[in-house]
Formats: sequence, C-alpha cells, structure tokens
Amino acid sequence: MKSRISNRIEWLALIRNFLHQGITYMNYSELIFRVILAGSLVFCVHYGFNIGVLASLVVSHFVMWLIFSNFWAAILFGIPSLTNPGRTRTKAFLVTLANYSRFFKGVECVLIYGSLSRGMWHDQSDIDMRVQFKRSLSGILSGLTFVYLARLFAFIQRQPLDLFGSDGIEFLNKMREDEVPVCISGVCPSNVRCTQWNNNLL
Repeated sequence: MKSRISNRIEWLALIRNFLHQGITYMNYSELIFRVILAGSLVFCVHYGFNIGVLASLVVSHFVMWLIFSNFWAAILFGIPSLTNPGRTRTKAFLVTLANYSRFFKGVECVLIYGSLSRGMWHDQSDIDMRVQFKRSLSGILSGLTFVYLARLFAFIQRQPLDLFGSDGIEFLNKMREDEVPVCISGVCPSNVRCTQWNNNLL
C-alpha cells in the first residue's frame, strides 16, 4: 500500500526493491526459474559484451528488475506523485492477459487480489495478481513463461503489476484473509474461495 503521509520519494523502498526484487516472496519453482534466467543473462552479457563478471552481474540485475520484477508497481509505491494508466487502459490490460493466458496449458487460473478484488481500486492502485499453474515440469515451465511474459507486457504498458506465480495452493494462502480473489481466467481452485470475473471489476 502506498504511503499517503507525504509526496516524498521513498528512496529506501526503491533501493530495497531493486536489491531483492521480490525474491524472498517467490515460491521455490519460480525462484529456481529466476536463478536460471538471471544466470543465463549474466553469461550472455559477460561474453556478449566482453565486460567483467561484476559489471555483468550489476547490468543483468538491473535488466531483471526493469522488465521481470514488477517494476512499475515498485515505482508507483516509491514515487507517490505518480498514478496508474487509468481505468480504461487497466481494464484492457487485464482482458489481454486473461485472453493470452489461455494459450498456456500449464496455467490453471489467474487470480486478482488487492484493491481490485475489494472494489476499492483508484488511480494509485497497483494490480495484485497471482497465477496458479499445474504441479508438473511442463505446467511449471508453461506457467512461469506466462508470468514472465506478463511482467514484460506490464513493463511495456506501464502497468503497476504485482504478479507472482505458484504451483501450490499453499502460496495463495499467504494472501489476506479478508480478500476474496477474482478469477479472470481458468477455474478457481476447489479449496480457494473466489468469484469469477465480470465487467464490474473495473
């Protein structure tokens, strides 16, 4: 939740987000996937641009933060004077993600939490999204591919997307108990209380 006390830039929050990039919140399957992706990027930067290992680590870490780490959500939180792209563009963004998620066979459902699910969305809200995917190697790879492409799409669209994926229901149980998630694609897990999407979400 964004601080309303002042319009000061939250430099400490931005630096902290840059350093950890949500890694401590990821489940094991996404953490392993991310380590492999980041390691591959370091390798490509190091040998492709012929720069030192430390410089390659810094460049790769910045690139991962920029396009694969819920960048605009962090920026929206850290700079209180900013706003999200607005109701029309946000709804179009959600429709696009919901439609494209159906091409990824490992994705079981896409759930919306936060202010959107509570009917309290406003121009400084982010989009709290969780993707549940099948607990199999193909399901994990398919689901995480969708998650990282969705983050890339959010970066391009300047959408403050707070997105994480999971292959287990335990991860969803970390969410707030007073929030009933909205399922915008797929079918709600049998042991998760949620509602199906309708045009009244935004």
